[in-house]
Amino acid sequence: MSIASIVERGIRILEAKTNPFDNILIKGLMAKGISQMQLSSFIDAEDTFRRAQHITHRQLGVYNQTQLPIISFVTATNIRQGKTFSADQQQRFRLKVAELNFGPESTDILPTLVVLGSYFSTRGGTIPLGAATERPLEREILFKDAINLYARAIKIIEINYGTNDLRLLSPLRGMANAKMLQMTQRKQ
Repeated sequence: MSIASIVERGIRILEAKTNPFDNILIKGLMAKGISQMQLSSFIDAEDTFRRAQHITHRQLGVYNQTQLPIISFVTATNIRQGKTFSADQQQRFRLKVAELNFGPESTDILPTLVVLGSYFSTRGGTIPLGAATERPLEREILFKDAINLYARAIKIIEINYGTNDLRLLSPLRGMANAKMLQMTQRKQ
């Protein structure tokens, strides 16, 4: 019996004992989605993660922070399917959720800002400089978002910890990397 079938059986048992929107199903659905990703069944995995996200929306509200890991997995399935625009939307939603839960200028939002800065910089780097049609505009928007996220992180650190704090290294390096990649298309 495979892990995926065991997880599926466990979810069916839980559904029989609870309602289809019970919080207890979230961990089982996450396990199911991860196993589906391991089997390269990305469409099914996305559906499973979205169901888990829907349960958190029903139980805790649309902008609850419990869904942050789920958003990351939905993004990963979108990228693997080549749906980069959807992946970008998920990351922008992740930022909105973090802002509403932690506060837009809170030190608790710093890890999210740095991770998203890295995500948008990396995504921008996947679009060639000489790309045709609307792609150059998309590339510039992604880099602009990355640089703005790093700048926000730097500002928050400077306000809360001072201008010489070592926590500045990560967003400063990220911003420099994003600017270099934006101008030269070189990763190294």
